[in-house]
Amino acid sequence: MKRFAILIGLAALAFTSCEKDQIKDVNRGHAIDFRVAAQSRAAETTTESLTTFYVTALDQDGSNYFTDVAFTKIEEYFSSSPSYFWPGDGSSLDFYAYAPSTVSLGADVTIDSDTQTLSEFSPAAEISEQKDFVSATATGSKADQNDGVALTFNHQLAQIEVKARNANEGYIYKVRGVRIAQPISKADFDFTTSQWSLDPSSKAVYQVQYDNDIILETYGQCIMREEGDNAMLIPQQLAPWDYEGDKTNMEKGAYISVYAQVTTKSGSRIYPKSAEMDYAWMAVPIDTKWEAGYKYVYTLDFTNGAGHSDPIDGPADEILGDPISFLVQVTPWNDKQMHDPIVGIWHINKVHFKKFDIDGTTVLEEWTMDSKEEIEDENNGLPYVYHEFEFINSTDFYYREAPDTQQFLMNTTLDGNKRVLDMGDGSVLAYLEFDPSEPEALTMVIKNIYSDCTEEIHLYYEKTK
Repeated sequence: MKRFAILIGLAALAFTSCEKDQIKDVNRGHAIDFRVAAQSRAAETTTESLTTFYVTALDQDGSNYFTDVAFTKIEEYFSSSPSYFWPGDGSSLDFYAYAPSTVSLGADVTIDSDTQTLSEFSPAAEISEQKDFVSATATGSKADQNDGVALTFNHQLAQIEVKARNANEGYIYKVRGVRIAQPISKADFDFTTSQWSLDPSSKAVYQVQYDNDIILETYGQCIMREEGDNAMLIPQQLAPWDYEGDKTNMEKGAYISVYAQVTTKSGSRIYPKSAEMDYAWMAVPIDTKWEAGYKYVYTLDFTNGAGHSDPIDGPADEILGDPISFLVQVTPWNDKQMHDPIVGIWHINKVHFKKFDIDGTTVLEEWTMDSKEEIEDENNGLPYVYHEFEFINSTDFYYREAPDTQQFLMNTTLDGNKRVLDMGDGSVLAYLEFDPSEPEALTMVIKNIYSDCTEEIHLYYEKTK
């Protein structure tokens, strides 16, 4: 078999703003405007998705030069209407910017010489309605009038995604919802320090439900309403639910719950037992420290157990076997490799193969190809030395072997630095993995359950355009 037969190529806010409250001697040259940058999926704010943000400017006397003015994107800059102009004496202004609006956030913003806060912010109870709160500060003067003031927006919430898997062929898990329960739900934000002041007496339950089943497979599947429709919650250290000592969760400990139905492979109902309901919640405690600007991916593993019933529904009972285990993956939200495509023309200049036993522990065979001729010969003469590729945000993976062509390869899911490949028939499990610090190096791991081996293909690229 030619090992190169399924070789694939992979490549994988700064903002602008201004407004007015107090009139000083002004420079009637260019109006105040801003340049911007950010990153996102469905609920996330990115440079591309940001169209409006709100700015307050304080002058050197601490007076409001303008307050909470909307700046709207016009081509590459953000400008206000009416326009606000720079002080004519060349003095600087301090800018405080945020998005989305206070109406969307459901909170109040106060920015003056004494206070710079977002007050009593609470995320929406429905996960799909939660907003990505971003903020930025900058200082500028009329010296910036030609290029605009550069604003770098930071995500001030933590993004939470829940995945789940089941590798036990004896049970079938059908999922229809996710609940993130009992984190602190109200806080004030300081624009100057970018710190949150939490209200520990205020906790909430955030959830999303849907009508179609997600049947768990052996790999971690996203069980949010849709890929990227993740929770945006207040950064904090979570206090976990004690399911043994506090079965009704009177202390309001934090946990994740999955709305699901569990049956045996032959169809016998395991959970919920009651014939009056088809689905019920299954809970697992969490004790993570959420930090602003980071994305947390919880992968719940139901292979060896289903955890406990949700304490909202009554005293917790064990559902099946051992407690649910889970893996938490933390990635910087602004990690370019996780959200943005790396697109270009690349040449493969080296390929290294390793063949292991089926457990992936013992090397059976190992070899390297480091010339164009070797690579083409191994692939029946096909020119895999040229790839134009795109590691895109959606669940589809595409690659090109020539300009102006695009070939769909297969469906994938993103799991950290990995793209998990769905081969369709279940015969091959594979993933692509890249190092964010070294995008030209790609590892492809193929586990073929019929040939009793695992193969690693390390691809090394040189970008030429």
